[in-house]
Amino acid sequence: MLLGRYKTVITPSLPCALAGFAHRTEEATEKYGELFLRTTMLKSGDATLCFFAADLIWWDDELVNKLRKQISRRENIPESHLHFTATHTHSGPQVSDRFSERLGRYDEAYVQQLIEKVCESVKQCKANLEPVQIFVRKTNMDLGIYRRKLINGQVEMAPDPAVEVDDEVTVVSFINENNRELATWIHYACHPTTTDANIVSGEFPGVCTAELESEDEGCVVSFFQGFSGDVRPKLISNNAFYRGSLDEMIAAGKALAHRIADVKKQPCSPEKKVQLCVAEALLPLEYTNIPNEPDIPLSLYEEWKQKKEQHDVEQLRFSYIRISENLALLLANAEMTQGYGKFLKSRDRRLLPVGYSNGMVGYIATKEQLEQGGYEAETFIYYFSLKGKLDASMEEKIQKVCLTLKEDCNVQAD
Repeated sequence: MLLGRYKTVITPSLPCALAGFAHRTEEATEKYGELFLRTTMLKSGDATLCFFAADLIWWDDELVNKLRKQISRRENIPESHLHFTATHTHSGPQVSDRFSERLGRYDEAYVQQLIEKVCESVKQCKANLEPVQIFVRKTNMDLGIYRRKLINGQVEMAPDPAVEVDDEVTVVSFINENNRELATWIHYACHPTTTDANIVSGEFPGVCTAELESEDEGCVVSFFQGFSGDVRPKLISNNAFYRGSLDEMIAAGKALAHRIADVKKQPCSPEKKVQLCVAEALLPLEYTNIPNEPDIPLSLYEEWKQKKEQHDVEQLRFSYIRISENLALLLANAEMTQGYGKFLKSRDRRLLPVGYSNGMVGYIATKEQLEQGGYEAETFIYYFSLKGKLDASMEEKIQKVCLTLKEDCNVQAD
């Protein structure tokens, strides 16, 4: 297999509005490090895949469609082979105008610059393709905790250690014929919300990737955020969450980097069977009634009534990507809660569920969570301009679509 990689800065000009926290209203005037777009191109036989991993909160669906068409036309790569994923940092710019401005103000000029850098990264990757082998290793990291707890009959945003989280870290190394690591992929599921400091940063994934790149010059390290819609950093005081400082963000990122550096030292055999296959599907969201008398500001409610009518029916986009015998990815354009990740990994041990990819529709909670209520089931819809609450029947349909995509890829490979 051939690999090309490229890294470019996508830090916005200061001052700028940051995306992710409704309570953070002032523009950021400082930054901690740079934000990056890290592009990986894989080529095997006639198949070429590109992965664009960005220090962004998410990608916008219409933006992804535009980029796919533009790159496919220019570079002769199928649209379904171009995949855009975000680390989900809450300390970067907003790239979608679909959502409430409380989640960050959209900057069209910034998005145009981002488009240019994405297109340029494909050309750069094509120019440095070289043979590699793939190595897949696993470890664990105790950073996240389940963030929903039933208190007096209501689901609150509170730590619940009784619910086990998936703390697995997958490290994928791409190593050339000279035993040099050209690229690394990290997969881990935890919200990058260690701090709400009004400072541009890649959050703990940005700290982690920068730390690893500093130790291995020339290696491009991409972070693939898992299904972490209901998992956040374990920063707790008196049984309640708190937002940490920059120092706590840095400590979390470095701790993850050190764990990854340790596991990369372990003996590992290369993947023997590389075969790039992709299967995609769209699944329209189905809604039930809106919750009565939502506990949100009136101004947000009025904004939601207007914005929810500006878009067609929202669709989940799932992409199943088989790379080798022990490596496959399932990408979703949503903040999928971890129950879906656990389900998929129980059916396909090699699978890495990746959220915040190829667009964003909002939180996708499980049937149980939808019946319980809480932020991920109800409150979020007003920030994300959805037309209603997700119908509980969607869980079974989502599971079925994802498993069907897996089988479609297997048929291609066989």
